[in-house]
Amino acid sequence: MRCHRRPRGTWLWAAGTLAAALVACGDPEPARSLEESGRIGADAEPPAPSATGRTYQRTIVFFDTSQDTTMFVPWDFENRSQPGGVAHSLRGWLGRGGEWALFAEDEWITAPSRVPWRILPRGPVRLVVDTDDVMRTVVYREGLRDLTVDIGPTRVEWRGQRGEIYRLSEGTARLSGEASPGMVLDVSTARLTGEPEPAEWAVLTDDEGFTLLVVDPEGPGEYRAWALDGEEEWAWPEVSWQWGETRSFERARRPIPVLWHFASPDGELDGSVEAVSSHLKTLDGEGAILPALGAYEVAGTVTVGEVEREVRGFLRHIQR
Repeated sequence: MRCHRRPRGTWLWAAGTLAAALVACGDPEPARSLEESGRIGADAEPPAPSATGRTYQRTIVFFDTSQDTTMFVPWDFENRSQPGGVAHSLRGWLGRGGEWALFAEDEWITAPSRVPWRILPRGPVRLVVDTDDVMRTVVYREGLRDLTVDIGPTRVEWRGQRGEIYRLSEGTARLSGEASPGMVLDVSTARLTGEPEPAEWAVLTDDEGFTLLVVDPEGPGEYRAWALDGEEEWAWPEVSWQWGETRSFERARRPIPVLWHFASPDGELDGSVEAVSSHLKTLDGEGAILPALGAYEVAGTVTVGEVEREVRGFLRHIQR
């Protein structure tokens, strides 16, 4: 089924050269810090934690695929309510010109909280919200190192059946005094701890302003998709998603995908993307096979109706 409506609204940075590549730039526009806000955005409050605990996932990714040198700045924030406190983790990547660096990574535990979904800044990471409690800036600043993502006006907001929020906005990444305009996707999900988490999702764009989001809101299984093209919007409540090719990720001792195919049952949406570059890491786990987390740059083709488009974008992948 397809529906559409009017919406509401060559550079290298490797891990070894991170300190030299990041230089200071100006502060973002004045706004309230996150500590002054009890919410994660201009949304209804997520459900209260249950006795079994809840996990709140927030991913904010800046992407610019309009130039020959693509740029991606994904941030992962996770809060997990548990007996005795809230476990927090954060990770920040920079991908540019096919090179990736995981420049921020931290884990810590705070006391029990009445707002366990609230994202907390820590160390060199600072978060800024505006007067409407909408996230506006993510800052990484340590000494002379500075990487900022400014989130601008929202173009469209999509919501899933379990309260997931996918907000697509204009944005700017600032690095080494250089401003790169692009787009920002802000993804918020919540689930009972131990329930399946989204395995993969991708945001894809072309050079004409078309944007497609394909998501897996409830763990491995049926996907769904939304698209925006100018003033026209589409939604596909069911989308098949398959790995077309894999390779071995030795550190995790498991295969990882490098090619994906997706399609809607009615044939109105069809596409394939492949990995252009990626950053893969293992996570803590028990047993010989470890969890794997991946940030990918992907490229391929998407056909909507009779129109085929060349697309590039970002794909987040996790296997537990």
